[in-house]
Amino acid sequence: MESDPLPRTPADGAQRPDTSPHLHSEQTLKKYDNAWLILGLLFGVTGALGLPVLWISRKFSPLMKVVWSVVVLAYTALLIGVVCWIVAWTWNRVVDSL
Repeated sequence: MESDPLPRTPADGAQRPDTSPHLHSEQTLKKYDNAWLILGLLFGVTGALGLPVLWISRKFSPLMKVVWSVVVLAYTALLIGVVCWIVAWTWNRVVDSL
């Protein structure tokens, strides 16, 4: 029996062993079904980086996911703008005092 020099791929009909953790198991998805938890995470902790959690959640309809995504992106942009303004204002104060 000769061994195949090239590894078989799923396109060849080989089955790939499932070694990855189940990211979307029923138990994991239940954690994302609390709307207040998701909104608190988006607005209090992660900003736009938390959008994948919003889209995994089954609590929101597709339309509400789009609406909340736009709101979170605007909120994040506003926060970044405020931080940039504070840094520029502080920089000017430091330069003027030298």
